[in-house]
Amino acid sequence: MSIIIRPSAGVFQRTMPLVVVFGAYRRYDIDPPLSQDDLETISSVVETTRRMHAPLAFSRQVPADRSPSPGVWLPGCRPKITDRVFDHDGGSLFENREFANVFRSITRREVVLVGARGDSTLMATARDARPYGRDAKVVLPDGALHIRSAA
Repeated sequence: MSIIIRPSAGVFQRTMPLVVVFGAYRRYDIDPPLSQDDLETISSVVETTRRMHAPLAFSRQVPADRSPSPGVWLPGCRPKITDRVFDHDGGSLFENREFANVFRSITRREVVLVGARGDSTLMATARDARPYGRDAKVVLPDGALHIRSAA
């Protein structure tokens, strides 16, 4: 239902970090425009992740009633066959059962969350990762990589 592309299980069992991108899908008339720093950060992390052949997942916010919400993927961020897309209606990405299952089944892998500064969905997801016994790293537009002990 929420995964529009289903890669092989082996893609998500590698030891490389799992990179989850927030805000790469922009809904017309709903999502505010991204700053240049946000756009460059998201695009460069997606490009680097693909170059490393690391697992990549995208968070796509959809209305609660699942009505069509037309939008566009940022340049260079359109999901490929080896990527996953998790739909959710706002708040933490852990509200998507399939994402929570993927997160729980990855035992030793680092999880890196990437998105625009001030993205409430990204911060809620980082906060909700804590009960699973590990922190998620967050990449923000200033280019710094932070270990989040508290969101």
